[in-house]
Amino acid sequence: QERKKEWMKGHVSIEAFEPGPIRAGSTAKLTIKEGGKLSVYDERILEWDPPRSLRTAVTSPKMKSMEMECYHRLEEQAGTTRLLFAYECRTTSVVFKLLGGLFGFFAEFQARSFMRR
Repeated sequence: QERKKEWMKGHVSIEAFEPGPIRAGSTAKLTIKEGGKLSVYDERILEWDPPRSLRTAVTSPKMKSMEMECYHRLEEQAGTTRLLFAYECRTTSVVFKLLGGLFGFFAEFQARSFMRR
C-alpha cells in the first residue's frame, strides 16, 4: 500500500481504519492532492497479493453513488518491473449513467495523469 506513493502522482497518505495486518477486506482513508486541493477517499481492499497485485474499491464521501475499482499489478518485463493499472467505474446515479461516455473519457484522462511514468 505504501508503495502507491511511488506510483501515484499526488498521493499524500493512506490511513487504515482498523488495526492489524493488511488483507482483503481492510479499509482505509486515502488522501490525494488533486488540482492543488486535498481529496479524501474511502478505500477497501478487494484482493491483496503482495508484492504482485492489489485490487481496491475507492469511493468518495462527496459522490457515494460512484465506486471506482482499481487494479495494480507488478510484472517482470525484459529485466525491469512494469506496473500495470486498470480501473472500472460503477454508479447508481442516473445522471452519471447518461453522461457515462463523457465521464469515462475524463476519468481515464485523470487516472492517466495520476500515474507516474
